[in-house]
Amino acid sequence: MPARHAILGVLMQESLHGYDIDAEFKKGLRRICHITISQIYAYLKSMEEYGWVESELVLQKSNPPKKVFHVTVGGRQEMERWLRTPLETERQLRDELFTKIHFCSLLDPDFLPDLVEQQSALHKERLAVLQKELKHSDEFVRTMILEASHRHTQADYEWLQWVQQRFLAASAGTLPDNKTA
Repeated sequence: MPARHAILGVLMQESLHGYDIDAEFKKGLRRICHITISQIYAYLKSMEEYGWVESELVLQKSNPPKKVFHVTVGGRQEMERWLRTPLETERQLRDELFTKIHFCSLLDPDFLPDLVEQQSALHKERLAVLQKELKHSDEFVRTMILEASHRHTQADYEWLQWVQQRFLAASAGTLPDNKTA
């Protein structure tokens, strides 16, 4: 689930209290991962049970102690596993890939091109399956749904190809100054 991993990614940058994590989401992560403060605390509880995070009570002068969370070795391993696992469906791509991209800098610099390459290959395979299903579909509603899935997958595949070209241009030192191709 991308929310747990988004929280894990925030905590990999620094140990934080739940409200501080919420503040990080308000800075921009909420655009790609929708989560409320109550969900953050629920996820933190389950993540602590999984052994991904640990907490400690930090005393404050004029306020009650606050629970500060930090990532464990198991949490770092889980984050790396999640980041390196390509997404299998169109919905996952939209829901999770942008979260993965946001946190990819937590791994080695070669990670993101590898993920994009894997994603691109999976999308190419998915397109072949959808094209075969479309060719053999003789039911109107099923054909419409397959066509929608095919078009979404095609658009995602083309975007992934564009990203791969940007990586190649960047590594060759020929990336244009503007933000688009």
